[in-house]
Amino acid sequence: MKLHRLTQSKLDDYKLRSNFTEDEAITFDMLSKGKSISEIATRLSVSTRTVDRRIADIKSKINQL
Repeated sequence: MKLHRLTQSKLDDYKLRSNFTEDEAITFDMLSKGKSISEIATRLSVSTRTVDRRIADIKSKINQL
């Protein structure tokens, strides 16, 4: 049963990430590792507003699944 859940989880993760742009996928990964918006912005050399927009786009894509 654990194997099935793990496999299903990986499949769901792949489906989700395949809808993301490369920038969204990087942002999503950093968020999942507990990074703050300002940490992500600094690391990616973008503004916090850009990170906020990417997060909004990620949420929108998740809601469409």
